Amino acid sequence: MPAGARTQPRTPGAWRGRVAIADDFDETPEDLIAAFHGDTGP
Repeated sequence: MPAGARTQPRTPGAWRGRVAIADDFDETPEDLIAAFHGDTGP
């Protein structure tokens, strides 16, 4: 279903203080990377 047209312009920073990104956000476990490549080993 399409989202539709905006009725008001976006407000930059509207989510400031509402979202927290963990310090390890960019770190992906090796087993998860392997699973994405089809390796489901033990």
